Amino acid sequence: MRRMRPMRLLPIRQFDVETMAILAQCLYKPSEEKLSLIARGYLDDPAQICCAYAAEESSTAVCAILGLRLQACREAAIIQHIVVDEAYRGSGLGRLLLEDAAARYAIRSFTAETDQDAVGFYRACGFDIRSLGEKYPGVERFLCEKRIVKET
Repeated sequence: MRRMRPMRLLPIRQFDVETMAILAQCLYKPSEEKLSLIARGYLDDPAQICCAYAAEESSTAVCAILGLRLQACREAAIIQHIVVDEAYRGSGLGRLLLEDAAARYAIRSFTAETDQDAVGFYRACGFDIRSLGEKYPGVERFLCEKRIVKET
């Protein structure tokens, strides 16, 4: 799939059915209750940011979501959720989400914890990867970290 440039990064101010369906794609055993708790956290906690891309410039349909928790210094963020709708995967949207969020929110470092399925994505985006071992029975987890160097 070709690399695309969607509409600008926009904060999510409401979670409709379609947005929740995309967010569910990155969750283990998603349920309405789990999705509702996540959405409420993004809407109520000022340290949490959830932003998205629309599928096309003229569209309001969300095709990619990035959820962050800003650290006290506000220059560091923990990636809580990152998901690109299955129809748009491989188009570079995940990387663009990270780049645009770093620029918009002046983030200088990202941290994420993930499983084996997403390690390749983070590695391709320039993250350093370190195994955390088997945190859950049969599931190896990884710490992914990236410092962003601002060009002068």
